[in-house]
Amino acid sequence: MTTYRHPVIALSTSKGGAGKTTMSIALAAVFADWGYRIAMIDTDPQQSLMDWSLKPGKPEFIDVFSAEDEDVLIDLIEACKKSHQITLIDVQGRVSELGNTAMAWADLVLIPVQASAFDAAGASNTIATIRRVERARRTEIPFSTVLNRVPAAIASRTLLSVREAFDESGIEILTSLVDREAYRVMTAAGGTIYTLDKSQAPGLDKAKLECETLAIAVSAKLGLIDPADADIEQELA
Repeated sequence: MTTYRHPVIALSTSKGGAGKTTMSIALAAVFADWGYRIAMIDTDPQQSLMDWSLKPGKPEFIDVFSAEDEDVLIDLIEACKKSHQITLIDVQGRVSELGNTAMAWADLVLIPVQASAFDAAGASNTIATIRRVERARRTEIPFSTVLNRVPAAIASRTLLSVREAFDESGIEILTSLVDREAYRVMTAAGGTIYTLDKSQAPGLDKAKLECETLAIAVSAKLGLIDPADADIEQELA
């Protein structure tokens, strides 16, 4: 298995409201807590990630940059590979050359998908874009989906039907994040799951477990840890 020394992870989806910025912050927070120096690159015109970085509580090990075009993005990726240990790119939520460039440079693309059978189509569109970039750039781009904003009270039968729909489409689900107040507070007030207080964010311990499970699964994908050591099963409630 290939091990990426300075991996680049792109979070991308063609469907709006899937929570890619929140997932980017959550994943970066875990890697920073583990001691990695993290670079985050915001390519979305809304600049939600940059806005979060200006609020209190951003970890010292996380640096956030903005890229408005492909040349700036490539320059940032090349620089961050030298100065940081992991780079995460928050890709704008529409098909564009900037987004294609982000995916072409990624060692792994994560596709956040809300826990609905209908969202399988949105994931398929993003995967189709990845395939087109692969053909144009003559390179393989590994990818996985992550169920995001899963309702805490979702019935196991409903979740099973969602997973079956994705399986039928040949789409891997890496793991899941539940729709929790902790994530909303994190993005609105600043900070991470490690800087919030339990009084601010109910279910904070469960949010930490989910994010750490995601980080372990991603680490296994990138060869940062042995896949045999990655237990990515978790409770959703």
